Amino acid sequence: MRSRLILILLAAVIPLSARGTWELGGKVSVVQGSGSPRLQAVVTAEYRLMEYLSWRTDMEALFSDLSRSSTFDLTIPSNLLWYPLGHRYKIEPYTGPGLSYTYTSGANSYFGCNYLAGVRFRPEKRSTFGIECKYAVRDITRWSDSQSIAFGLTGSWEFAF
Repeated sequence: MRSRLILILLAAVIPLSARGTWELGGKVSVVQGSGSPRLQAVVTAEYRLMEYLSWRTDMEALFSDLSRSSTFDLTIPSNLLWYPLGHRYKIEPYTGPGLSYTYTSGANSYFGCNYLAGVRFRPEKRSTFGIECKYAVRDITRWSDSQSIAFGLTGSWEFAF
């Protein structure tokens, strides 16, 4: 368990040591899985590898009961995103696969996968907003029981190091 968590944290932290353009942002989503819709709050960090390719790692908190805000599941997905138009225009569609690690409030750990597709709008040079759809499988050993689809509103701010 401890070694798995260390590997996930390394996957999230390694891009932080790189030099280049970062976009830090967030997302608020409504997640529909097995049961009623739930609220998800996300912090995102995306590193631009090249004009058409970037690596994004998120930290997601999924709240199943908003009256008990201290009880939530924590997921860290990491995705390789492809931007078919690059970052040249005010509209930036993107898509890409990823892997994830989830730690639930019930002290369970899962490895999963996901796929993102979205579009960002860049009205100003260093900020964006957009909409995103994410298909996720929380536990790859129980694929059909752990699927979910999330639609979210996104926003980010660009930083150069």
